[in-house]
Amino acid sequence: MTRSIVLIHGAWVTPLCWESFQPFFEERGYSAIAPPWPGKEDLVEAQRLNPSPTLKGLGIGEIVDHYERILAELSEPAFLVGHSYGGLFVQLLLDRGLGAAGVAIDSAPPRGAFAYYPSTLRSLSRVLLSWQGWRRILRTPFADFRCAFVNNMTPEQQRSVYDRRVVPETGRIFLSVGAGATEPEQPGPPQLPQARPGAPAPDRRRIRSHHPRRDEQGELQPRSTESGPDGIQGVLRSCALDHRPRRLARGRRLHRRLV
Repeated sequence: MTRSIVLIHGAWVTPLCWESFQPFFEERGYSAIAPPWPGKEDLVEAQRLNPSPTLKGLGIGEIVDHYERILAELSEPAFLVGHSYGGLFVQLLLDRGLGAAGVAIDSAPPRGAFAYYPSTLRSLSRVLLSWQGWRRILRTPFADFRCAFVNNMTPEQQRSVYDRRVVPETGRIFLSVGAGATEPEQPGPPQLPQARPGAPAPDRRRIRSHHPRRDEQGELQPRSTESGPDGIQGVLRSCALDHRPRRLARGRRLHRRLV
């Protein structure tokens, strides 16, 4: 039974964003690690004052290779949980046959997934329009971060999150997603993950996103973390496999209103 969880953070932040998740899993008997991206090993203050040269030109492939090496050192296939660009990396790692299961939270889009909505373009416009941004280390101003990530918080909370967690970032990853270069370069359609020798066979069911349930009054009802025979493992599997995408649910509600 898998007892390892690897948490992968997204852009503009560090593993500090998982600070409440790690103890949650560890208190329940799991080994939860949150390795940083290459070049993000220092404290937030140090990264702001002197960003690592490693970030300059760092791309998606190099970051995924970095996590592949980390996973190869574990004694068992781990559950992979990623947010934003971390969610994209989880999908790419699964495509390489790594990990026991994966959960992608608000994932950056892989090739073929449309995500260029006005709000997305607005939040990334400064990055995408930066001169030679793909080879530079970029910074996100507070106004852009507030608009893109913490717009549902109070001004005091927004400033607190920005000051405590936001760091400079490689510009190459944003241009890679914009150009659709987020899949392994191989001919033909994307392939199903191939398990490593001795690893359990991957689940072939469609990976779906997880959203809390609502009661009859419309109030959010998050799932119990102890539900199911496998405890947290059951929750992780349900997050990854058992829920329909939000877009389908919205489409069905709209269809019912129209007919």
